[in-house]
Amino acid sequence: MSDAVTHLNAALEGRYSIERELGEGGMATVYLAADLKHERKVAPKVLKEEATDSPRRDSAWAPRTTVSPEQGAGSRGGQDGGAGEGSAR
Repeated sequence: MSDAVTHLNAALEGRYSIERELGEGGMATVYLAADLKHERKVAPKVLKEEATDSPRRDSAWAPRTTVSPEQGAGSRGGQDGGAGEGSAR
């Protein structure tokens, strides 16, 4: 397991369990994770430190669930994760 996955699992203990990296771009890395509260798979997108405006490193480790494969992109599904279509978030 990579250092980044180990660090994320420690930071998100009890809420998400990071399984593996799905992909990486210029500004962020996307992981496959289990949402432990809602018992579903999610894809947290973690901004790279250089992509954040905040001087604090912790802000680069704040994941955001952007897509749940079970619901499809842009679907809220009545849950508390992800922005719906047309959302400004």
